[in-house]
Amino acid sequence: MKKCNRGEENKDVLREYASLERNFLRNKAKMCFSFNLSFRCKLRAGCEEPFPAQHLRLVESSLSQ
Repeated sequence: MKKCNRGEENKDVLREYASLERNFLRNKAKMCFSFNLSFRCKLRAGCEEPFPAQHLRLVESSLSQ
C-alpha cells in the first residue's frame, strides 16, 4: 500500500475541490440558461411549449462538452 505524503494529499483535495466547483458552475449555468429560455418564451404571446425538446437536447449536448 502506497503512503501519500502531505503534499500529495493536499493536491488531491485541491483537484477534487476544483472538479466539484467546475461541476457546480456548469450545472448553475444550465439552470440559468433554461430559466432564461422559459422566461423569454412566457413573455411572448401564444407560446405553448416553454422548452421545445429538440432545442433542449441541443443545448444540453453543447454544454456537456
